[in-house]
Amino acid sequence: MNGNNQVNQANIGIKRGMGFIRLAIVLSWLGWLPAALSQESMVESNFVMGFYLLGRIMLIVASLIFIFVNYNSRSRMRIKNELLTRRKFSVKWAVFIIMIPVIFNLLTAAFSNLFIDTEISYLSQISFESLFNLGPVFIILLLIPAIYEEIAWRGIALFELELGWTALKSGFIVGLAMIIWQIPLYFIIGTSHASMSITSFQFWFYQVNILILAIILTWVYNRTGRSLLAVILFNFTYYFTEEVFQYPDGGKYILIGLYLLLVVFLIKRDALDR
Repeated sequence: MNGNNQVNQANIGIKRGMGFIRLAIVLSWLGWLPAALSQESMVESNFVMGFYLLGRIMLIVASLIFIFVNYNSRSRMRIKNELLTRRKFSVKWAVFIIMIPVIFNLLTAAFSNLFIDTEISYLSQISFESLFNLGPVFIILLLIPAIYEEIAWRGIALFELELGWTALKSGFIVGLAMIIWQIPLYFIIGTSHASMSITSFQFWFYQVNILILAIILTWVYNRTGRSLLAVILFNFTYYFTEEVFQYPDGGKYILIGLYLLLVVFLIKRDALDR
């Protein structure tokens, strides 16, 4: 009897997880489609900017729809607890999460100077006055997406898929979902995505980077007792350091290689599961 219940729970989890992924992609694509079809730049057109933001808001809408349709009060409390309580997310974990991107970027900077011999731009080259004025806005622009994306992709999609699949398979599927979710952004002029040609190494390395990040966030989520605070912090730190260290393409490949080595190490150690 318990075996049948576990099988049913696993099937429900996979069905729910894939259902949420489809819902998130469809709603966000509907929001982004007018901007993608427009020939105007997001930077110059309020119309395009509005629909760009709408597509991102639709991920929040998809999360809210899924939670209120599929979850009872106990399941909704689970999301709240993962977001607002530390669970296994200790101070040591916080330091560790922050140090991983920082150390990897410092190593990349060193390797870039040694082997590529190209100049690297740093945030320190920005004046203190502009950093003081723009710093809070810069942090908010990175933190807000980290919050709603991690609630959606880890708090809902990954949680549900792991009821029926392994952590590795679930994390990989979530990574693929994130790649598909972002496709319209490559057609919205003015986004960083639109600057990448589908035939370029940059484009394909970016897709690999999304998968790598999804696996690492799966590890952080599970090892901290499914703490959304932990994955939000890693997401924020990852993209913050990406903005601080401006590498040439060769440097970016070194950085992705370091993260890939971490993923291989985690898989070899079977460390993704709780």
